[in-house]
Amino acid sequence: MTQPSWKRKALFVVPLALAVAVFAFLVRGKDAPDKRPAQERATLVRVVRAPVVDFVPTAVGYGYVQPGLVWDAVAEVQGKIVELHPDLKRGGVIPAGDLLLRIDPAQRLTATEQREADVQRFLAGLRELEQSETNLRRRLDVERQALVIAGRELDRKRRLVEQNVISASEV
Repeated sequence: MTQPSWKRKALFVVPLALAVAVFAFLVRGKDAPDKRPAQERATLVRVVRAPVVDFVPTAVGYGYVQPGLVWDAVAEVQGKIVELHPDLKRGGVIPAGDLLLRIDPAQRLTATEQREADVQRFLAGLRELEQSETNLRRRLDVERQALVIAGRELDRKRRLVEQNVISASEV
């Protein structure tokens, strides 16, 4: 490979040196920008009073939409609903603290009495099971005593067989 000649070097170096000189001349001739103290800018504001309006928010869109929060309610008591909030429906918005629904208190009292009766029935069943356990334990003690007596009788009859007093078939 041959070395570039001085003409080719000059074609590159001369324009580069000229560009550096022009840049230095332009920078040296400029004054620094004026510094002003910071001031607060006042912006005019126009105020419009908006009236309070009841509205139902709606959105139009295409595709699959899924709510951020889903609430599934399960009643703890049985009864007839006698009062229902008018906005209690799918997608409705109800302010916090509003009454959602009211269940007939007469049926709720009946359900409470029914639960108390169920508790009493279960307690009676528990007492019956405890008494049955006590009776079975006593019966077990009696059967153990009968087993001890039967064991003694077997031992006595075996001795009698050894002494040839009774037959082996009797044992």
